[in-house]
Amino acid sequence: MPKKARRLALASMLTSKARDSKILALESFELDAPKTKEFEKLRAKLPEAKSLLVVHNRNEMLVKSAKNLKFVKPLLVNLLNPHDLTKFDQIIFEKSALDEIENIFKIEKSVAKIEPKPAAKAKKEEIAGVV
Repeated sequence: MPKKARRLALASMLTSKARDSKILALESFELDAPKTKEFEKLRAKLPEAKSLLVVHNRNEMLVKSAKNLKFVKPLLVNLLNPHDLTKFDQIIFEKSALDEIENIFKIEKSVAKIEPKPAAKAKKEEIAGVV
């Protein structure tokens, strides 16, 4: 699959998750010890859903703490893919990972409003906008 097509699919899926309020951002994932109980304390503060934890740098404590749980998967930001986005309900980004995603897709902070053409002459492709 071409690189541009993969990026477009990933951007589209992230946009869809954002519209559905399924993306959260945290400052960092810090644990005192690599134990599942420690991770569960952190997890209890978050919404209950199958979650994909997207981090900027490899965090061994997080990986060891979450490996016994089927409903959580830690993932490096550069390995983010559409398949994982479909498997998990909630996407939780580390703040630095979210900044990296913005750099990858060159996301601008301002939001442009897209005005559709009159319904009589517009086609479906012309009405759809890219976020």
